[in-house]
Amino acid sequence: MLNPIALIVIIAGFIGCSGSDVASAPTAPSPLGSTPQVAPNQELALRLRGFITDTAYRPLAGAQIVVVDGASAGVSAISDAEGQFALSGRFSAATQFRASKEGHETRT
Repeated sequence: MLNPIALIVIIAGFIGCSGSDVASAPTAPSPLGSTPQVAPNQELALRLRGFITDTAYRPLAGAQIVVVDGASAGVSAISDAEGQFALSGRFSAATQFRASKEGHETRT
């Protein structure tokens, strides 16, 4: 019987974010209405990091994670010994990912 796997994406950061150590003065919070809205289908260049586990929440090493659709369709990564992986590309809220490993049920 195949064991199901769980794909968990935990952190997404913009590519090119600066790690600058330049100090700056704090600023007042922005009014609530000024927050820019991102359309659900708008694709952003991201470095997506996450981890994959089996259904018992054990890290799953050697699983392949593939971007199924969108501008970065076909981009893939293999999870490390702790089940962690990273993908770089253009993703939207609707982007789908597929995780697979021999002996486990593939999930999208």
